Amino acid sequence: MEKTRDTLVFYVNQQKIVENRPDPTTTLLQYLRRHLKLTGTKNACNQGGCGSCTVMLSWWDKAEQQIKHSNVNACLVLVCHLHGYAVTTVEGVGSTRKGLSGIQTSLMESFGLQCGFCTPGMVMTMHSLLQQTAEPSQESLEMALEGNICRCTGYRPIVDAFQNFCKKGCEKRGQCDKGDIEDLCQLTINGSGKHENIDDDKLEGKIRFPKELKDQGTEKLVFRSGDWSWLRPVTIQEVLSLMDKEPNSHIVMGGTNLVGKLKSNTITKGTLISCKNVQEMTIFKHNEDGIEMGAALTLTNVAERLKACNLSLNGGGIRGHVVTAMLESLRWLACQQIRNQATLGGHVMISDPRSDLCVVLVAAGARAVVISKSGHREVELNNQFFTSNGKTSLAPTEVLVSVKVPFNPVNTHVAYYKQASRKGFSYALLNGCFSASLDGRGSFRNLDLCFGTVFETTRKLTKCPSIANGNYPDDSTLGLVCDELKRELQAESNGTVSSYKQNLACGFVIKFWREIQNKLNHNKRADANGLTWKPCEGQQVFQAPSPGQPAHDAVGRSIPLVSAPALVTGQAMFLDDMPRFENELYVQPVFSTRAHARILSIDKSVAMASPGVVDFLDASTVPGENKWGLFAQDEPLFAENEVFCVGQVVCAIVATSEHYAKTAADLVKIMYLDLPNITTMEEAIAADSYFDYTSHPIDCGDPDKQFPLCDFVKEGQVRSGFQEHFYLEPSGAVVVPKNELGEIEIFTTSQAPTFCQTSASQILGIPRNRIVVRQKRLGGGFGGREYRTPLMFGAAAVAAQRLGKPVRMIMDRKTDFQTTGKRHPFLSKYKAGFRYDGTLEAVSIHFYINAGYTLDVSAAIMDNACFNVDAAYKTPVFSVYGHVCKTNTPSNTSMRAFGAAEAVFVMEAIMCTVADTVGLDQEYVRQLNMYKEGSINHYKRKLENCMLQRCWRDCITQSKFEERSKAVSLYNSQNKFKKKGIAVMPLKFGVGYPVRHLNQGAALVNIYLDGSITIAHGGVEMGQGLHTKMIQVASRALEVPIENIHISETGTNTCPNTTSTAASLSSDINGAAVLDACNKINNRLRPYKQKIPTGQWTDWVNAAYMDRVSLSATGIGRPGNQHWDFEKGVGNPVHYYTFGAACTEVEIDCLTGEHQVLDTEIVIDIGNSLNPSLDVGQIEGGFVQGYGWVTMEELKFSSKGETLACGPVDYKLPGIRNIPRRMKVSILKDCPNKGTVYSSKGVGEPPLLLAISVYIAMRKAIQACRADAGLTDAFDLDIPLTAENIRMACPIEIPTGKFAS
Repeated sequence: MEKTRDTLVFYVNQQKIVENRPDPTTTLLQYLRRHLKLTGTKNACNQGGCGSCTVMLSWWDKAEQQIKHSNVNACLVLVCHLHGYAVTTVEGVGSTRKGLSGIQTSLMESFGLQCGFCTPGMVMTMHSLLQQTAEPSQESLEMALEGNICRCTGYRPIVDAFQNFCKKGCEKRGQCDKGDIEDLCQLTINGSGKHENIDDDKLEGKIRFPKELKDQGTEKLVFRSGDWSWLRPVTIQEVLSLMDKEPNSHIVMGGTNLVGKLKSNTITKGTLISCKNVQEMTIFKHNEDGIEMGAALTLTNVAERLKACNLSLNGGGIRGHVVTAMLESLRWLACQQIRNQATLGGHVMISDPRSDLCVVLVAAGARAVVISKSGHREVELNNQFFTSNGKTSLAPTEVLVSVKVPFNPVNTHVAYYKQASRKGFSYALLNGCFSASLDGRGSFRNLDLCFGTVFETTRKLTKCPSIANGNYPDDSTLGLVCDELKRELQAESNGTVSSYKQNLACGFVIKFWREIQNKLNHNKRADANGLTWKPCEGQQVFQAPSPGQPAHDAVGRSIPLVSAPALVTGQAMFLDDMPRFENELYVQPVFSTRAHARILSIDKSVAMASPGVVDFLDASTVPGENKWGLFAQDEPLFAENEVFCVGQVVCAIVATSEHYAKTAADLVKIMYLDLPNITTMEEAIAADSYFDYTSHPIDCGDPDKQFPLCDFVKEGQVRSGFQEHFYLEPSGAVVVPKNELGEIEIFTTSQAPTFCQTSASQILGIPRNRIVVRQKRLGGGFGGREYRTPLMFGAAAVAAQRLGKPVRMIMDRKTDFQTTGKRHPFLSKYKAGFRYDGTLEAVSIHFYINAGYTLDVSAAIMDNACFNVDAAYKTPVFSVYGHVCKTNTPSNTSMRAFGAAEAVFVMEAIMCTVADTVGLDQEYVRQLNMYKEGSINHYKRKLENCMLQRCWRDCITQSKFEERSKAVSLYNSQNKFKKKGIAVMPLKFGVGYPVRHLNQGAALVNIYLDGSITIAHGGVEMGQGLHTKMIQVASRALEVPIENIHISETGTNTCPNTTSTAASLSSDINGAAVLDACNKINNRLRPYKQKIPTGQWTDWVNAAYMDRVSLSATGIGRPGNQHWDFEKGVGNPVHYYTFGAACTEVEIDCLTGEHQVLDTEIVIDIGNSLNPSLDVGQIEGGFVQGYGWVTMEELKFSSKGETLACGPVDYKLPGIRNIPRRMKVSILKDCPNKGTVYSSKGVGEPPLLLAISVYIAMRKAIQACRADAGLTDAFDLDIPLTAENIRMACPIEIPTGKFAS
């Protein structure tokens, strides 16, 4: 009789963990962070969609007699699953105390991190990969990283860092530039070349697997805790017996789907029967007829076994074989972390219509082997098996044991297709698997077409395929099939299938037809194949420091982030990593579920009676003002009588734990009376729903008078959409009352500590000098944490002051999506007049933006759009007008490039229209109208030191644009269904606030008697390297090495009245302040340097101290003297301009809308860079963030005002597979900037605008497709250019009975 254990035993970082009564609902992420206090594993989304919580699991495989390793998402792994496992977290890989691993060192010195919140997950993914294979290929590297999101870096430096472990040395080392230009491709395994030849095993040693775990993998387990039980049987008969004894039981495989149900309280109690170790469910058998796969095999295990048997099969490994189709579907199913945990059985039984594998199983005629107490049976996976989303035809008493898949016979072709929002880790927009059996003549004997994501379940079509039977696979038959396909899709979906999905389904069939025709050797047309993938690569060129620069002078040197060692080891502390206070409380807001409604009643009685509840907050409990805002105090902290959007805070529950607070908050019942709502800009325009926008329009002449004199006048409109900031660190606050004279301390996730202090003062009704706002670091900001922060700390501050205890509040990702606001959507109507040669003569633009339900910064967004709308082009007569729409959606807010990106997009769209209309090349028209030195722009500013033309010329030359443009044209002439586009765009970006008083920074510099130095300044470190740059500035000013200088945090107690960290300005204003403070100290130390000329730094410091000279100095930075008069519409709104240019080449699949950015070349003028490698990171990261906005980052609202996304599962950022396959960044040399810190320029925002080059290139590719259809007229094209929008913009004619090749 086998032993049954009731104690959970596993290891974490070589330490034995024993739990006598483990909670079956606890995830590994919760356990690591709360029980073991290992906060290096980050909680970014808690949905399994970002990879920040990646850890490595190791176990003993008895069958193979070896240790196995896999990376998984800790947020999706239940801790009870871990019996017999060894867990490795980032703390177990390396630390600043014991030494960094090779992975961590390489990542740090390759500048592969910025905010650092995603970094531990990246480290663990690479660590796991190296445990599995000593020298992985770059393809396997990028595949492994598909499950890890980075919002900051643009991925390229991460790949560079990890490539060092994929191969030895650098093949292109001899091609690197020499002299005063440094090329980052010279970086070796640790970035500096110090450890180039270190053996991988020494860098990433194989872990020591605890011997006692080898015997614990197959024991029966019984864990009971509260209303939950966790049972782990080892035979199928034990499973059936337990199901009979435990009526309220749930079968658990990998648990990835179950965890979601537990988090959403879909399941609140019961018995969980884990089948991962059931012998009969872990089989894998194959013979000449087919394969049988156990339901408990992980998807990774299934793929590995399929690959192994594929090589020995007749026809295996060849496109057209069912095994190849299964492998293809598994390749694009989720990501590696999820495939390592999810199982075949779980994937089948959740019956998700978006399933990648199920559509292949249905097409292949697979059969499910199921068992119950009545015996076993086989059931075909077909339309009757998948009954609805989440349900199958199996009885509750039946268990799926395995799946049998027959091999397709000779002359049968099976192929899988998928189109998703992005390539890699994305649910299918549509997937399909087709099987065609041909007779000896090459005619169809049978055709099966199976689709997912069209219907509520995976379905095999019944009518459409029959048309092909007996017919030859020629274009005529294809047309007949496509006709019937569209009809059947409409009928089977009850008319709900979109035109896009109909076209996409036909596109899949066309691809399938081409494969069959090629197989029959009737033609060899490859233009319907998918886009070609190649590994990504990068090159960075910038000016190196002068050989004569003193060693202690750090300015201009590529120095990694000073906090990098702490970030790569997971030791860096973010907000929710702060240890809990002993008496800490948690506050959970209750949010509106209505877009606009009157509050009739709030019933809190059940919630207040719940365990752990301490207090209830609403507007009546706010001691000061209940409303807050920047330009207008118009946003309620708690709703009063009426709600104005879904996600508005109505009230809040305070409890002794997060679990108690959230449980009780769900029990608050609010009764509403719905009122009319406005959720779109069109509705707002129709209802005349606007905020007052009082800024004077920018007028440069009267376009209406000029238009009649123009050769052409074109009118149109373009749109740009929402964009979610998606900073990786969750927003929140820890508020600590001092219980003395009303003092309170706020730790929060904010880019604007002074705004937090001001708002808290108003909300709490206490003076600002009693409030200290402290900020160690931010896990990304991008403008989203600038002026929405009272949402993050307001309720916690009220509770802390009211109860006299520390209070914490952390927003989960779904809440953040619902409440915090996005990039403003723009609807832009333009009218442009121009000459026959393409010269612009007059432009008039009306901007409409969706502000949401309060003003927030929308007026300033509109102002900045108006300032930047000229882009890089001279227009003699220009006018621009703004309209700020008021809607019942969460208030939109700041985001990187703050109105400038949206405005420049409109101007670039106009330039496309001009070029199309006059029939000239886009680049010719752009250069014709481009600003030059001495040009006057639309607000009458003269451009001086203008590097625009130089950036343009260098970009054209370096990218070999003319040569590549001809190659693109040739490619397009030879391919009907795939098109390329290549485009160059220039950039002019104004840096500086238009309001004079905001252009100031503050700093405090303290010198200690041991010679060490601390700096405090008004900027917040959020990954952009601000602290590092400030240390570099001080190192030059004080002539000391950077090792002497430390920055701890940002606080309102050290630097008051500061400007928010935003607008690409923080290095300018805070660097000037640091320089000012250092100069004061230098002046004080000068007499002692003269008195002791041979002395050292400490000698001079101590001599000054002995003379009672202050070694502390404050500084103020006041760069620029610009100011704009908003009432009169005159002045100078910016300090200087950043210039640049980008050349981007793309390829699109006209049948599906899929795209790939092939190449991007950037040339940019950022003055004399303070830290070139950090600036390159900002350039690449900004470009990729802009690329996401231009292409895949689509956010929609329902008619009820609900955000139709809640995290990375359904809102897709660019991933590792999506970035440009080649990206080169060149920083223009010898172009110092006057009036700034050491001649540098702002760099955070300008590169985002260069991603509009992707839009222009894609528009050219679409234009090539339109030209094939005889369409040559100008056309407007909105963003984002999602797969759907690209496909619908391509006028591909779907065959209708006869297909013209």
